[in-house]
Amino acid sequence: MPYIDSFLPLLNSISTAIANLDFVALKRAGYRGAIFDKDNCLTIPNEDRLVPQLQRAWDECLRTFDAGHVVIVSNSAGTREDVSGLEAESVSYHLQVPVLFHDIHKPGCRDVILRYYATLTTPSHCSSPSTYPSHNAPESQVIPRLPIKPSELIVVGDRLFTDVLMGNQLGALTIWTQGLWKRELMPMRFFEKSILWALDKPKDEGAGRRARYQCCPVPSDIICEG
Repeated sequence: MPYIDSFLPLLNSISTAIANLDFVALKRAGYRGAIFDKDNCLTIPNEDRLVPQLQRAWDECLRTFDAGHVVIVSNSAGTREDVSGLEAESVSYHLQVPVLFHDIHKPGCRDVILRYYATLTTPSHCSSPSTYPSHNAPESQVIPRLPIKPSELIVVGDRLFTDVLMGNQLGALTIWTQGLWKRELMPMRFFEKSILWALDKPKDEGAGRRARYQCCPVPSDIICEG
């Protein structure tokens, strides 16, 4: 069923939270950019501040990847519902990374992400991983970077049929976080897991599907939980 198969989430890795991810190992394996969901992945739903327990891991992520290479793609901040853009601005301020604006909710915003990473530039004075490129930087201060390929991206989120499926459509490494900071949409989460388990493919076939989606290796040590 190739048509149905294209709409099923393919998992590369599962973690309880980003605190258990080894971002240095991911960078060493060839991954150059990271896309994060917001609610129940980095923040408590409907809040803009990072969950305090994730601060050390988040700092490591921003130190590891180049400025502007870490972004937030949310189905609340930066969408049509965020009419004034104030929510996106607040999230970007608190998390110190860009929030991508998109009219179509995940998983349908693939083109916006591809366009962002294909045209990424960075001011020459911007060296801190916790800052990101200014669109108003003088032309003389902007140095074009090599476009980031979709296979060099990781997508991290807590929803299978938004975050993980979007990562599949991009051809990125997908990491599903299962630890919830606040219980929400539990019937939908149960449904997602049930569908995934019911339609799970044999390991050898799954490996073949995975090979079609990515060319960077999946490091065996990206999960550092005991």
